[in-house]
This record gives sequence, C-alpha cells and structure tokens, in this order.
Amino acid sequence: MLVTSKNNQAIQFQTKLHYIAKKLREKQTTAEYILWQQLRRKQINNAKFKRQHPIGRYIADFYCRKAKLIIEVDGLIHEKQIERDQARDLYLLQLGYTVLRFSNNQVINNINEVLNIFHHSPLLLGEGLGERYVLSPQTRLKFLGA
Repeated sequence: MLVTSKNNQAIQFQTKLHYIAKKLREKQTTAEYILWQQLRRKQINNAKFKRQHPIGRYIADFYCRKAKLIIEVDGLIHEKQIERDQARDLYLLQLGYTVLRFSNNQVINNINEVLNIFHHSPLLLGEGLGERYVLSPQTRLKFLGA
C-alpha cells in the first residue's frame, strides 16, 4: 500500500502529539497532580481516567473513554484565550465528548467540591451517556445537568 504525503503528514502529527503528551505527563502542574491523585486507579465511580491523552488534534488533561468525558485544568493563560478554548470545546463536543473545565485555583483550594461533581456525575455513574454538555470557560465549576 502506498502511503501518500497527506497520510504521512497525519502520522507524523499524531506521533508528535503523543510525544508532547508524554512530556506534559512528566511536567504536570500542581493542580494536575492533585486532581490526578484523586482520579487515578478508578477511585471515583470506578471510572478509568488517562492523563494528557491525545484526542483528535488536541491533548486532553484528563480523559475517561467510557463516559466520553474530558477534564481540563486551566491556568491563568486560559483567561486570555477564552475564544480558543471555546473553539476547542466545540470541536470536542462535535466528536461526542463532554468537556469540564476547572481553574487551577478551584482544584488546589476546593478539591472536595470538584470531586463532589464527579461522585454525582450522571456520566460517571453510567447514566445520561447520550447527553453531552460543554461548559463555557466562564462556567468553571458546575454540576453536570444542573
């Protein structure tokens, strides 16, 4: 089978994305570390999460395949790129994913409140899997479906 230039570019892009994801896992932020300690090993509703996982042309901070849920932990830079984040969230929504965004500050200072959302999420409880929500960057912490 002949690999076209376009296919070759796509393969190179995916390889680069996986390399970047690996580097991001090695250099996680404090907030990402705190949240990962709670999400790993199926501690919340037996949901398996991956961190810094490539999806399409993006890398999700945390990803649960079964629930099609992406969790983003945003630093201060995201306050200046709201439109970019909204476009990214829309792209992921069109692929069928739910995107939840939390600020670093919310994760570091209110981890129990953040975790409460996951413990009661219909997506992580196996309910409401047909419904998808995208929270705007202005809505950093909100109970799914509320």
